[in-house]
Amino acid sequence: MAWPAVTNFEEVPAPAPLSVVRGFTYTDHRQLLNRRLVPSYQAFYRWTGSAADAEDATRWLFEAVVAPIRLPALVEDVNGRLNRATVEALGRHWSSGYRVTPTSWTGILSRPRLVSVWAQTGLRALLDPLPGELRTLVALRLVRRHPMEAIASRLGMPPAAANLLLFDALAAIGASIGLPEVSATIVQAGLVARFVDDLTLCRRPLRFECAPNALTALLAAAQVQAAVPGNDLPDPRFVRRLAESVTRARN
Repeated sequence: MAWPAVTNFEEVPAPAPLSVVRGFTYTDHRQLLNRRLVPSYQAFYRWTGSAADAEDATRWLFEAVVAPIRLPALVEDVNGRLNRATVEALGRHWSSGYRVTPTSWTGILSRPRLVSVWAQTGLRALLDPLPGELRTLVALRLVRRHPMEAIASRLGMPPAAANLLLFDALAAIGASIGLPEVSATIVQAGLVARFVDDLTLCRRPLRFECAPNALTALLAAAQVQAAVPGNDLPDPRFVRRLAESVTRARN
């Protein structure tokens, strides 16, 4: 499946300090691993919310895209290639798992107010703009990982109503970072609540057909999950194994 170009994303510089300086070159794959592996994992984590999914995408990026690159090569050329591959990997994730079309995904990434795919948005920046009840709900569920049933009881409402409120809170967070504004349905609110359950339990979320109005909430939940300090750091064992895999592929 072909993924349309996302012009504004391709112009985003990679996060490495020297990546925006024209004329620099990567001379060996260790430089690529050192500069791009952890930032790539963190970008995937911010847009999936799942360590398992971020590892899958990062592994594909480095084994299928990075390992075959012939070096030396200009930093800006290599980074541009990796940026485009990152978009492709994220698009495949949301398409294969949640039935998000390439056009819909590209349309979201092309939104003029959308935060950079590489941007690390802090937890306070995501939560502080919310009204008190919504901020409390998101903090209890995604930061402190309280069960939804307990939160609903504390708020004095049925679980289905709490799910709708959680959806509204995530939709507001999504709109604040440039995602489309959406409204909830009971069915999609329940699916989003289940997705959040999986994130808070650190397991790969169950896949389902995501309606267009739910994608904003899912992406916002992933952003909050990634903003909790320490959540978006890769397992050192994964980093080591992937670096060894790429090194073997080059030998």
